[in-house]
Amino acid sequence: MRRLLLFRHAKAERSEPGMEDRNRKLIERGRKDAARIGAYMASHALVPDRALISPSARTQETWKFAAAARIASAVISGWPEAPDSPDQSCSADRTLETAGGIVPVVTG
Repeated sequence: MRRLLLFRHAKAERSEPGMEDRNRKLIERGRKDAARIGAYMASHALVPDRALISPSARTQETWKFAAAARIASAVISGWPEAPDSPDQSCSADRTLETAGGIVPVVTG
């Protein structure tokens, strides 16, 4: 059975003037929450075949801390284009078509 898991990035720092949104990182609470969701996924056998992760710092970190709970065997696929690109949905669709089983998509 194929499953699609969608989850949002964990708690990130506030944006500072002049800071690009995609550069915001997780705060301590976010790192703990991401690890907790990873542990939940592992304990419920939600080990993905492939993960599609946005290139923003906070989503990359979310996956890093979640995957530390032994769900890191997944192939990680980033967006080939910027997240706001019109090609994003097509790329994501193609990735999901070729992935079997469980695919988490982490967005920011």
